Amino acid sequence: MKFDWYQATIEREPEYIRSALAEASGGDWMHVRPSRKAAKAQALVVDGEPLLELLEEGLYKSPHVIATGSTAHHSATIIRAACPEHLVARADVCEDLEAPGWFDHAFTTLLALSRSERVKPERKGDWDSDETSRSFYLGSPKSPSMIRLYEKGMEQRAKYPHQADDFPRDWSRLEIQVRPLKRDDKLKMASRPAPDFFGCSRVGRKAASMLLGHDAPRIRIGSTWSPRSELERREFFMIQQYHATLRERRDLTGSAAAFGEHLCRLLQAHESRRN
Repeated sequence: MKFDWYQATIEREPEYIRSALAEASGGDWMHVRPSRKAAKAQALVVDGEPLLELLEEGLYKSPHVIATGSTAHHSATIIRAACPEHLVARADVCEDLEAPGWFDHAFTTLLALSRSERVKPERKGDWDSDETSRSFYLGSPKSPSMIRLYEKGMEQRAKYPHQADDFPRDWSRLEIQVRPLKRDDKLKMASRPAPDFFGCSRVGRKAASMLLGHDAPRIRIGSTWSPRSELERREFFMIQQYHATLRERRDLTGSAAAFGEHLCRLLQAHESRRN
């Protein structure tokens, strides 16, 4: 598994960051056009190829580094070595597989997972075409983690039509996008190896286990729910204890309204017996 996107905040002086990253990579800095969020931008160039970008000022209170695509994993290694105490803003970790029918197998598996875990699925691309890359998403891009499955080979064939034969049609990619919300979580993920990022959500852990045979450790990121009252605390433990029974009854009744009415009848019958 490897990083396909690595984006981090480094709370150090820009001069220190540039010096540390240049020394670790053997590269040189070149001014580039900044994004709309940054006032200044420089690219770290190694052997004539841009490796990562350093963004400064504008909407960034502290210097920001970003690396995407084929340079992301190598860039993450350099960033972690040169500036270990950084805050991960976003990291995508992927695994590539090439086998006939693997995409369809993975899609079926993830679709079933979306239903069992109550996670919103989304399809993108033309699924009726043999020449267009299909993509499947589990979760929201705004959430702390999201799963992507897409036909990387077909994507590259469409992007580089004159080199289409260089990219296998059966090349698929499974990827998790992680965006920690809290400062402590951002710092914590800066030292985690790439495969561990699949442990940032239950869906990610299950997807990695079922499709990649990888047992990712459980990592908590994002908000943690805490009860606001004693009643909420008791309700929480009731749901934990009787979750399977309640879900079975909900599925049998067929709708949330019917499920609610059934519970009300049970409560009324219980109160009548007590009286």
